[in-house]
Amino acid sequence: MQGEVVVSQAIIKGCSKNNMAARWPVDISTIIFDLGGVLVLTQWDKVTQPLAELSGLSAERVLDEIVSGDAYHPFMRGEFDEWEFHRRLSEQLKMDLSPERLFEIWPNIITPNGEINTLIEMLKRHYRLVLGSNTDVLHHRRSIEVQEALQHFDDALVSYELGCCKPDATFFRRGLEKLSASPEECMLIDDGYFCPTPRKGIFQKLLRASRGFQSNHPYYFFTHLSMIWGSVRLRQMALVQSRSGTSIFWIAARCFL
Repeated sequence: MQGEVVVSQAIIKGCSKNNMAARWPVDISTIIFDLGGVLVLTQWDKVTQPLAELSGLSAERVLDEIVSGDAYHPFMRGEFDEWEFHRRLSEQLKMDLSPERLFEIWPNIITPNGEINTLIEMLKRHYRLVLGSNTDVLHHRRSIEVQEALQHFDDALVSYELGCCKPDATFFRRGLEKLSASPEECMLIDDGYFCPTPRKGIFQKLLRASRGFQSNHPYYFFTHLSMIWGSVRLRQMALVQSRSGTSIFWIAARCFL
Protein backbone atom coordinates (compact mmCIF):
# COMPACT_ATOMS: atom_id res chain seq x y z
CA MET A 1 0.00 0.00 0.00
CA GLN A 2 1.30 3.43 -0.90
CA GLY A 3 0.92 6.34 1.52
CA GLU A 4 -0.46 6.41 5.03
CA VAL A 5 -4.15 5.95 5.66
CA VAL A 6 -6.22 6.59 8.78
CA VAL A 7 -9.36 4.48 8.86
CA SER A 8 -12.09 4.89 11.45
CA GLN A 9 -13.35 2.05 13.62
CA ALA A 10 -16.41 2.05 11.37
CA ILE A 11 -14.68 -0.06 8.73
CA ILE A 12 -12.87 -3.38 8.97
CA LYS A 13 -9.45 -3.26 7.35
CA GLY A 14 -8.94 -5.75 4.56
CA CYS A 15 -12.58 -6.71 4.17
CA SER A 16 -13.40 -8.27 0.81
CA LYS A 17 -16.44 -8.49 -1.42
CA ASN A 18 -17.12 -11.98 -0.06
CA ASN A 19 -17.83 -10.73 3.48
CA MET A 20 -19.57 -7.49 2.49
CA ALA A 21 -22.94 -9.26 2.62
CA ALA A 22 -22.49 -9.75 6.35
CA ARG A 23 -22.16 -6.00 6.81
CA TRP A 24 -24.92 -4.73 4.49
CA PRO A 25 -28.60 -5.73 4.14
CA VAL A 26 -28.11 -6.93 0.54
CA ASP A 27 -25.21 -7.15 -1.85
CA ILE A 28 -24.05 -3.83 -3.26
CA SER A 29 -24.75 -3.64 -7.00
CA THR A 30 -24.11 0.05 -7.66
CA ILE A 31 -21.27 2.35 -6.64
CA ILE A 32 -21.95 6.07 -6.98
CA PHE A 33 -18.85 8.26 -7.24
CA ASP A 34 -18.68 11.95 -6.54
CA LEU A 35 -16.89 13.94 -9.24
CA GLY A 36 -14.79 16.83 -7.89
CA GLY A 37 -12.12 15.71 -5.44
CA VAL A 38 -12.70 12.04 -6.27
CA LEU A 39 -12.85 11.28 -10.01
CA VAL A 40 -11.35 14.60 -11.03
CA LEU A 41 -9.37 17.25 -9.20
CA THR A 42 -10.71 20.78 -8.80
CA GLN A 43 -8.38 23.76 -8.86
CA TRP A 44 -10.37 26.92 -8.27
CA ASP A 45 -7.34 29.16 -8.76
CA LYS A 46 -7.42 28.35 -12.47
CA VAL A 47 -10.75 30.19 -12.58
CA THR A 48 -10.46 32.78 -9.83
CA GLN A 49 -7.08 34.13 -10.91
CA PRO A 50 -8.08 34.97 -14.52
CA LEU A 51 -11.41 36.41 -13.33
CA ALA A 52 -9.56 38.47 -10.71
CA GLU A 53 -7.40 40.00 -13.42
CA LEU A 54 -10.47 40.80 -15.51
CA SER A 55 -12.56 42.18 -12.66
CA GLY A 56 -9.90 43.98 -10.63
CA LEU A 57 -10.86 42.01 -7.52
CA SER A 58 -8.63 39.69 -5.55
CA ALA A 59 -8.84 35.98 -6.29
CA GLU A 60 -10.19 35.40 -2.77
CA ARG A 61 -12.93 37.99 -3.32
CA VAL A 62 -13.85 36.43 -6.66
CA LEU A 63 -14.30 33.04 -5.00
CA ASP A 64 -16.42 34.57 -2.23
CA GLU A 65 -18.61 36.28 -4.81
CA ILE A 66 -19.04 33.08 -6.81
CA VAL A 67 -20.00 31.03 -3.76
CA SER A 68 -22.36 33.61 -2.27
CA GLY A 69 -23.91 35.03 -5.44
CA ASP A 70 -26.97 34.10 -7.51
CA ALA A 71 -25.12 32.71 -10.52
CA TYR A 72 -23.16 29.60 -9.51
CA HIS A 73 -25.54 27.58 -7.31
CA PRO A 74 -28.67 28.07 -9.49
CA PHE A 75 -26.54 27.15 -12.51
CA MET A 76 -25.59 23.88 -10.78
CA ARG A 77 -29.28 23.20 -10.15
CA GLY A 78 -30.02 23.69 -13.84
CA GLU A 79 -32.28 26.71 -13.31
CA PHE A 80 -30.87 28.44 -16.39
CA ASP A 81 -28.41 27.85 -19.23
CA GLU A 82 -24.78 28.89 -19.61
CA TRP A 83 -25.71 32.13 -21.35
CA GLU A 84 -27.70 33.34 -18.36
CA PHE A 85 -24.86 32.15 -16.12
CA HIS A 86 -22.51 34.38 -18.10
CA ARG A 87 -24.83 37.36 -17.74
CA ARG A 88 -25.26 36.92 -14.00
CA LEU A 89 -21.61 36.25 -13.21
CA SER A 90 -20.41 39.17 -15.37
CA GLU A 91 -22.86 41.45 -13.60
CA GLN A 92 -21.92 40.11 -10.19
CA LEU A 93 -18.18 40.61 -10.73
CA LYS A 94 -18.71 43.83 -12.70
CA MET A 95 -16.52 42.71 -15.57
CA ASP A 96 -16.71 43.05 -19.33
CA LEU A 97 -16.26 39.49 -20.53
CA SER A 98 -17.56 37.75 -23.63
CA PRO A 99 -19.51 34.51 -23.17
CA GLU A 100 -16.91 32.68 -25.23
CA ARG A 101 -14.10 33.82 -22.95
CA LEU A 102 -15.98 32.77 -19.81
CA PHE A 103 -16.79 29.39 -21.32
CA GLU A 104 -13.06 28.99 -22.02
CA ILE A 105 -12.02 29.91 -18.46
CA TRP A 106 -14.76 28.25 -16.37
CA PRO A 107 -14.02 24.58 -17.26
CA ASN A 108 -10.33 24.95 -16.36
CA ILE A 109 -11.13 24.18 -12.73
CA ILE A 110 -11.34 20.51 -13.76
CA THR A 111 -8.17 18.43 -14.13
CA PRO A 112 -7.99 14.65 -14.54
CA ASN A 113 -7.15 12.27 -11.70
CA GLY A 114 -5.40 9.61 -13.75
CA GLU A 115 -4.43 7.55 -10.72
CA ILE A 116 -7.94 6.09 -10.43
CA ASN A 117 -8.25 4.70 -13.95
CA THR A 118 -7.04 1.20 -13.06
CA LEU A 119 -9.38 0.94 -10.07
CA ILE A 120 -12.40 2.05 -12.12
CA GLU A 121 -11.61 -0.59 -14.74
CA MET A 122 -11.49 -3.23 -11.99
CA LEU A 123 -14.74 -2.12 -10.33
CA LYS A 124 -16.51 -2.02 -13.67
CA ARG A 125 -16.22 -5.81 -13.92
CA HIS A 126 -18.40 -6.28 -10.83
CA TYR A 127 -20.57 -3.19 -10.33
CA ARG A 128 -22.73 -0.65 -12.06
CA LEU A 129 -20.78 2.61 -11.83
CA VAL A 130 -22.67 5.88 -11.56
CA LEU A 131 -21.54 9.47 -11.33
CA GLY A 132 -23.32 11.43 -8.58
CA SER A 133 -22.28 15.07 -8.49
CA ASN A 134 -23.17 18.64 -7.75
CA THR A 135 -21.95 20.11 -11.01
CA ASP A 136 -22.92 22.30 -13.94
CA VAL A 137 -23.07 21.47 -17.62
CA LEU A 138 -19.72 23.13 -18.40
CA HIS A 139 -17.81 21.33 -15.66
CA HIS A 140 -19.49 18.03 -16.48
CA ARG A 141 -18.63 18.38 -20.16
CA ARG A 142 -15.02 19.19 -19.29
CA SER A 143 -14.80 16.17 -16.96
CA ILE A 144 -15.94 13.83 -19.73
CA GLU A 145 -13.32 15.32 -22.03
CA VAL A 146 -10.34 14.96 -19.68
CA GLN A 147 -11.15 11.97 -17.42
CA GLU A 148 -11.01 8.77 -19.43
CA ALA A 149 -12.34 6.71 -16.51
CA LEU A 150 -15.80 8.22 -17.06
CA GLN A 151 -16.20 6.16 -20.23
CA HIS A 152 -16.69 3.14 -17.96
CA PHE A 153 -19.66 4.69 -16.13
CA ASP A 154 -23.16 3.44 -16.80
CA ASP A 155 -25.14 6.51 -15.76
CA ALA A 156 -24.88 9.99 -14.29
CA LEU A 157 -26.83 11.70 -11.52
CA VAL A 158 -25.93 15.35 -11.88
CA SER A 159 -27.49 18.27 -10.07
CA TYR A 160 -28.16 20.36 -13.17
CA GLU A 161 -30.39 17.57 -14.52
CA LEU A 162 -31.99 16.52 -11.22
CA GLY A 163 -32.79 20.12 -10.27
CA CYS A 164 -31.27 19.89 -6.78
CA CYS A 165 -27.96 19.38 -5.05
CA LYS A 166 -26.57 17.05 -2.41
CA PRO A 167 -27.19 16.85 0.51
CA ASP A 168 -30.87 17.45 -0.33
CA ALA A 169 -32.56 14.06 0.06
CA THR A 170 -34.48 14.86 -3.14
CA PHE A 171 -31.22 14.43 -5.05
CA PHE A 172 -30.95 10.84 -3.85
CA ARG A 173 -34.63 10.04 -4.29
CA ARG A 174 -34.71 11.32 -7.86
CA GLY A 175 -31.38 9.65 -8.56
CA LEU A 176 -32.55 6.26 -7.32
CA GLU A 177 -35.75 6.59 -9.34
CA LYS A 178 -33.66 7.25 -12.43
CA LEU A 179 -31.50 4.20 -11.69
CA SER A 180 -34.49 2.02 -10.73
CA ALA A 181 -32.43 1.03 -7.70
CA SER A 182 -33.10 0.64 -4.00
CA PRO A 183 -30.98 2.50 -1.42
CA GLU A 184 -29.74 -0.81 -0.04
CA GLU A 185 -28.08 -1.64 -3.36
CA CYS A 186 -26.03 1.54 -3.52
CA MET A 187 -22.83 2.84 -2.00
CA LEU A 188 -21.73 6.47 -2.32
CA ILE A 189 -18.04 7.41 -2.32
CA ASP A 190 -17.69 11.13 -1.67
CA ASP A 191 -15.25 13.61 -0.21
CA GLY A 192 -18.13 15.28 1.63
CA TYR A 193 -20.47 14.08 4.38
CA PHE A 194 -23.95 13.73 2.87
CA CYS A 195 -26.43 12.01 5.15
CA PRO A 196 -29.50 14.22 5.73
CA THR A 197 -30.99 12.53 8.79
CA PRO A 198 -32.26 14.02 12.05
CA ARG A 199 -29.49 12.23 13.93
CA LYS A 200 -27.23 14.92 15.41
CA GLY A 201 -23.55 14.71 16.18
CA ILE A 202 -22.81 11.83 13.81
CA PHE A 203 -20.03 13.72 12.05
CA GLN A 204 -18.26 14.52 15.33
CA LYS A 205 -18.65 10.91 16.49
CA LEU A 206 -17.06 9.68 13.30
CA LEU A 207 -14.14 12.01 13.74
CA ARG A 208 -13.65 10.87 17.33
CA ALA A 209 -13.79 7.27 16.14
CA SER A 210 -11.03 7.96 13.67
CA ARG A 211 -7.91 8.06 15.80
CA GLY A 212 -5.14 10.11 14.32
CA PHE A 213 -7.52 12.24 12.27
CA GLN A 214 -5.90 15.50 11.15
CA SER A 215 -7.96 18.18 9.49
CA ASN A 216 -5.23 19.14 7.01
CA HIS A 217 -5.46 15.81 5.17
CA PRO A 218 -8.21 14.76 2.73
CA TYR A 219 -10.94 12.50 4.02
CA TYR A 220 -13.64 10.50 2.25
CA PHE A 221 -16.93 8.91 3.20
CA PHE A 222 -18.34 5.58 2.07
CA THR A 223 -22.07 5.99 2.70
CA HIS A 224 -24.70 3.28 2.36
CA LEU A 225 -27.71 5.09 0.88
CA SER A 226 -30.18 3.26 3.10
CA MET A 227 -28.85 5.41 5.94
CA ILE A 228 -30.40 8.50 4.39
CA TRP A 229 -33.86 7.28 5.34
CA GLY A 230 -33.04 5.02 8.29
CA SER A 231 -31.14 5.36 11.51
CA VAL A 232 -27.43 5.94 11.20
CA ARG A 233 -25.04 3.41 12.70
CA LEU A 234 -21.35 4.03 12.95
CA ARG A 235 -20.52 0.53 11.77
CA GLN A 236 -22.25 1.33 8.48
CA MET A 237 -20.08 4.34 7.71
CA ALA A 238 -16.48 4.32 6.62
CA LEU A 239 -14.49 7.48 7.22
CA VAL A 240 -11.22 7.21 5.34
CA GLN A 241 -8.43 9.74 5.55
CA SER A 242 -5.76 9.76 2.91
CA ARG A 243 -2.26 11.18 3.17
CA SER A 244 -1.61 10.38 -0.47
CA GLY A 245 -3.78 10.75 -3.52
CA THR A 246 -3.91 7.01 -4.14
CA SER A 247 -4.71 5.62 -0.69
CA ILE A 248 -8.48 6.17 -0.86
CA PHE A 249 -8.63 4.02 -3.97
CA TRP A 250 -6.57 1.24 -2.40
CA ILE A 251 -9.13 1.12 0.41
CA ALA A 252 -11.98 1.08 -2.15
CA ALA A 253 -10.40 -1.85 -3.95
CA ARG A 254 -10.03 -3.82 -0.71
CA CYS A 255 -13.65 -3.15 0.24
CA PHE A 256 -15.33 -4.00 -3.04
CA LEU A 257 -13.09 -6.46 -4.89
